[in-house]
Amino acid sequence: MLKALFLWYDLYQVGGVETDMWLLGRNLPQLGVDPFFLQMKGDGPLVDRFASLSDRILTIPYQAYTSPRQCHHAWSHAAAAIAADIVVINDRFGWEVLPFLPPHIRVAVIYHIFDRGSTMRQQAVKNAERISAHIANSEVTAEQLHEGLPAYLDRIHVIHCGIDVPAWADCRKPDLGERVNILYAGRLIEGQKRVMNLVPFIAALGERLGDRVHVTIAGDGADAARLRDALASQPPHRYTMTGPVGPEQVDALQRAAHFWISFSDHEGIPMSLREALASGAVPITTRAEGVPDSFLSEGVNARHFPLDRPDLAADIITELAQAPERWARMSEAGRRLGEVRDGVAMAADYARVLQAACESARGTHGDIASHDPAVTGRIASLQANVDRRQDRLARAWADQDRALELRALGRRTAPLVLFGRSLITEPRILFTRRTAGCLRRVFGH
Repeated sequence: MLKALFLWYDLYQVGGVETDMWLLGRNLPQLGVDPFFLQMKGDGPLVDRFASLSDRILTIPYQAYTSPRQCHHAWSHAAAAIAADIVVINDRFGWEVLPFLPPHIRVAVIYHIFDRGSTMRQQAVKNAERISAHIANSEVTAEQLHEGLPAYLDRIHVIHCGIDVPAWADCRKPDLGERVNILYAGRLIEGQKRVMNLVPFIAALGERLGDRVHVTIAGDGADAARLRDALASQPPHRYTMTGPVGPEQVDALQRAAHFWISFSDHEGIPMSLREALASGAVPITTRAEGVPDSFLSEGVNARHFPLDRPDLAADIITELAQAPERWARMSEAGRRLGEVRDGVAMAADYARVLQAACESARGTHGDIASHDPAVTGRIASLQANVDRRQDRLARAWADQDRALELRALGRRTAPLVLFGRSLITEPRILFTRRTAGCLRRVFGH
């Protein structure tokens, strides 16, 4: 049974990548692939969702090491300890580990976008020969990969992101007649997401639909405070800013929404968009780069408006709100497309691609046993070592803070020198007898 190690920054946050990882963790073992996950953070809203996969997750933060090189070496050591056949890099995260991986471990990369001039594209071109599978999550990204990696077309695959389709089977929308619910779900940033368009959008909806309309803005980001200040000019009963929300809250908001709105200039295929379709909400969106027309069809399951024209988005919603039968047909068409994006089908595609990428390695690496207590024990041991490193580093920095506090006293003392093979493993302080009394007072011993 093939072992795959997926690298990602933070599994426990609410997002499309994180949900895909959860779906893969749940479904791949039944498809001949043993999935494991390496991340940099250890807490977040989705901790409970990932609880059933806890023995497959290893957390190795940068903060546990004194240099990025040490951290990347630790990641490669984790891959070897788990006996991974293939390491899967997620988009922008994990490229640095490539030079440290043993050559028999294959590499796959998941791309959500492949812009010209981006660091990710430069890394892909530089390491193209080392990568056994380039996985695009949309046809648009696949076209970008074809353009950027023309010598490796046979290694490029399209695997659409998935959703937990059965979770939406019982979703029934509220009546569109009395109230029109619109959902924005995503990061609150002006770059890419163009969230300041929400202000004239809500104003235009108020002019057209009055108090019948309500816009829910779910998420957080760098421009959240700026957006909140700008929305102060709008009647407060026409919108709600929820702040960061967990998966249960997002589900409830999706179920209540008639429309899903996006002003982005480029996207992958956002998780909230996939869930909106499965729930029956009709997407009203720009023609964002990265979202193929085959996914959102104008007038069939979605409506489009030009970039930075929130007034036209308001016109479209007003038109559909006054034609509930047409809205219902588009809602049902979206549900059918959402069912195609089932997480089991996505996992089957990943199993096929990862197994094909590793076929050439099987002659030298051999078949690996399925998930067993020995691997779980190795993960637990690695995690314990990382945790101990973090504790030692925290104590070392606490001692250094006290040393700085000593300097701030303004005494005429010899300089403090921290030295040793590693600040983590051997923090030592060199001082003269003249400073000993001061050190005792500061350090308390």
